[in-house]
Amino acid sequence: MRKQKNIPLMLSLLIITIYPLLAYFIFIPLLGFYNDDWLFGYLGHFYGPQELIKGFAGDRPIVGNLFAINHILLGSNLFIWHIYMFLMRLLGGYILFFLLKKLWPNRLTSVTYITLLFLIYPGFLQQNVPLGYQNYITALTVWIASMFFTVLAIKSHSKIKFILFTLLALILQVFSFLLLEFFIGMEVLRLSLIVYGTLPTFAGINFVKLKKKIRYLSPYIISLSLFVLWRVFIFKSIRPATSIDWITQTYYSDPVWIAKIPLKILYSFISTVILSYFTPIIVRLTRIPLESSIISLSVGTISGALLYFYYKIMKRFQGDQSLNDSASNKDWGKNLLLIGLISIFAALIPVIISGRFVSELFDNNNFDRYSISSIIGVGFIFTGFLLYKTSSTVRNWIMILLVSLSITTHLMNGYWHTILSENQSNSHSIITFSS
Repeated sequence: MRKQKNIPLMLSLLIITIYPLLAYFIFIPLLGFYNDDWLFGYLGHFYGPQELIKGFAGDRPIVGNLFAINHILLGSNLFIWHIYMFLMRLLGGYILFFLLKKLWPNRLTSVTYITLLFLIYPGFLQQNVPLGYQNYITALTVWIASMFFTVLAIKSHSKIKFILFTLLALILQVFSFLLLEFFIGMEVLRLSLIVYGTLPTFAGINFVKLKKKIRYLSPYIISLSLFVLWRVFIFKSIRPATSIDWITQTYYSDPVWIAKIPLKILYSFISTVILSYFTPIIVRLTRIPLESSIISLSVGTISGALLYFYYKIMKRFQGDQSLNDSASNKDWGKNLLLIGLISIFAALIPVIISGRFVSELFDNNNFDRYSISSIIGVGFIFTGFLLYKTSSTVRNWIMILLVSLSITTHLMNGYWHTILSENQSNSHSIITFSS
């Protein structure tokens, strides 16, 4: 009986493992270094880890240390670097899965869907640039781990455990900020989950009870405030893109920037949530051979269909509230949708006010990288909306479509990067890191 009870959990873990393997792992042996990979690989190999630390000292100092440590551990081995990125992304998915399951133990299917949409999100396609974007994936995983300890803290009944887990969460929180300062916007997601994790619903919140729960919120608000004060008034970045002084002067000399903020937020939101599932496929269709596109689409379609069997098997087991169309399930979906919307807009604000934005249209500029802090929110939006507005059958087919599009996008992206790698290998100007 116990083994049968564990079948849904094991099946969900299998699902969130298989799909990232399909999306990212297949092409790893054929991938190379790209874009900024060459710069950081060159610096690390010929000038040593110390040069990597110096290179980031005036911008994001902790990133230089991360790059240096990883260079010492991984060296210039292409395969190992790509494996590192894959495992770091997968680890983030596992942690997200278990923290959501801790919050909602009776909604395993929905938790699995949120995790799956997070892991194979098609709007962030820099996974194949391991040196240049190692801090992006690492920061995301570290922040999720911080959130996991937050959930453990609010669910613990021991004061010692609460203090210990909160301290660990705060340390990881600040570490993620130091890796990518615009991650401060993700804290709205943390605060939303804290409120949701300690109160059954957003409707009719008892503010007396909420006041009692303020001890859960205050450490993170204080930590966030201290980081912002340090980043704005103490630390001085020498790179314009991360310099508060440069941003302030730009706003002062060009007030139109301020007027553009709402439009950029809206455009970034549309790019992150909607365009990400369609535009990257269209862009890559023009860059890879027709047969590669057909294979990608075929594998994507088949992989999406596998989700149908997962859904059917899960329906055989009792106790998963996500699988019915009850009013309480729809209310819960509405709350997930609200959390997703709030968290994405909050995640985008620090990006936009610093003069950057998310775009799936200008692929050569890699503007999709700024979607990194919104990926979890996308999973909440789609899962919440489908629970709130569709029947269980329609919900399953739409999820199959989203997964199929995601896998197809990543396979096309993988094909494209193998072509780039092959072109580099055939070029006389290729840089090799040989002693």
